Amino acid sequence: MLILNENSQYSANNIHYNYTSAHNIVHFQGNVDVQIVPKNACSTLKSSFVNLHYADALTHATAQYGLADRIRTVNKLRELGLLESGSFYRANSERYAIYRDPLKRALSGAVYLLHNRYKYNWNKITPSLVNEFLQVFDYTTDIHMSKQIYWLGKNKHFFDRVFYINDTRLLLDIIQSKYDRGLFRDVTDLHANKSKVDLTTDDLDNTTIDIITKYYRDDYEFIETL
Repeated sequence: MLILNENSQYSANNIHYNYTSAHNIVHFQGNVDVQIVPKNACSTLKSSFVNLHYADALTHATAQYGLADRIRTVNKLRELGLLESGSFYRANSERYAIYRDPLKRALSGAVYLLHNRYKYNWNKITPSLVNEFLQVFDYTTDIHMSKQIYWLGKNKHFFDRVFYINDTRLLLDIIQSKYDRGLFRDVTDLHANKSKVDLTTDDLDNTTIDIITKYYRDDYEFIETL
């Protein structure tokens, strides 16, 4: 049975889209600007920036702030203004983004929210719970369930390339080529913030699939143009 008890530590920035697309453009070296889209290799891309810019300070930052893992370290450095994300694309920049199949992204978002926002242990997140969540949750109340076009717009030509999430390695190669040092091995793991729940879209029932397909209709139309 689905019980949605809010985690008091969950970031308010995630609710009602207070955290806007304008705040999620990461400025890499070499005039490479990447539009971050929640649940689309978001943590991997942010981690790569920190490792490229602050690799020598990363261990120190982890120790100083008592952070248990690199994702929390990335978030702390972002709070301190060390993650260079902005509200604009730089002039004549190379512009990239990542898209994802809406069904897989919605499933990933549901698992993330059940664990992080509503405090479900990983072993309690079952197919039936995920289906129930995806059928009753208000998708407009959290960026992890937002439409991808909210972040990407509807004009693919605005970007030099929009990569499918399975091709994240190709985008990391472009980013890495602008730096003298390579990305740390752990960041090249394309699932920097992967959940511990082994579910696939085969676990979604027809009602859930119908809801997701209708809600993300604009995303499907955008993806068809790529």
